Amino acid sequence: MPPIYTGSSGKTSRNLTMSMLFRIVSIIVDRWTRSMKEYSGLSLNESRILILLELYGSLNPSDIARRLYIAPSNVAIQSSRLRQLQLLEEISDSFDARRKTLRCTAIGLRASRELLSILRKTTRECYISYSDSSIMMFNAQHMRMYCELEKVRQIEQTLLS
Repeated sequence: MPPIYTGSSGKTSRNLTMSMLFRIVSIIVDRWTRSMKEYSGLSLNESRILILLELYGSLNPSDIARRLYIAPSNVAIQSSRLRQLQLLEEISDSFDARRKTLRCTAIGLRASRELLSILRKTTRECYISYSDSSIMMFNAQHMRMYCELEKVRQIEQTLLS
């Protein structure tokens, strides 16, 4: 794959600005989406749900939505498709039978591991043309954006309470 950002001179830039970081993230997400569709036919969010459930075992749909920053209605739609493909199963919560939790089937666990491997490979291909310091800067900026998003979420929860 070609480098994900080159300057006007055709050389890969060593100094990443915020606009470049945004572009890099957009391109990486586009590549992840394409990789998931080509490899499995699943959307990126469907793949993320499987990977998350492999990591945590089982979660209720609202926890999945919160952890992945997607709408609960999207989780419902995507988990329904994953259940039809027999990658997920819905189980009753052991404490409250009205609540349902989702977990991967054996097929879903195998698929999740393969999907995560594809995502990692795609990510490595995106970073290949950057220096270690540029990658460290990218990771630091990404963590900063994530922390800001968490602060906003906490403020929203406080205001809604």
